[in-house]
Amino acid sequence: MTIRPQPDQPLDWSALADRLRRVARALAGPRRPDLADDLVQDAIARLLARESSPPTYPYARAALVRIYLDHERAAQRRAARAVRWALTRPRVHLDTAAGGRSAALHSALDRLSPTQRAVLVLRLVEDLPTDAVAQALETSPRVVRASLHTARARMRDHLRKEAAP
Repeated sequence: MTIRPQPDQPLDWSALADRLRRVARALAGPRRPDLADDLVQDAIARLLARESSPPTYPYARAALVRIYLDHERAAQRRAARAVRWALTRPRVHLDTAAGGRSAALHSALDRLSPTQRAVLVLRLVEDLPTDAVAQALETSPRVVRASLHTARARMRDHLRKEAAP
């Protein structure tokens, strides 16, 4: 069904937004309803900026899907940048007197393997779900969970040793 305004009738933006919202919710999934609303808003803004002809539903749907794909690609690029940072970041050693607990934390992080550090950064700092971390590291979610478990255990052991008198 194509939503086109008649020459003397304005476009029903409400009906168009409702149809786009259904598609956006399916794309974003049930855990990200705010993303679905943002996608619809961006798609409508793109339609309003288009001056050549009245918008149609197929064009609006295609715009919505392109906006969604752009959003997901940007998230993957952010995750990849975080991985590169975690794997190649410079080792900064803080002054123990000034850093205190922070110095012990950096020392514990330095003892992790690059993969464990990357998993820890992506999962805990970037707050990415396990599946997204696995995709960013090109591995399975099972390997991510195992690496995260090992990294936390190593961090915990190192911090306990640092805290012991």
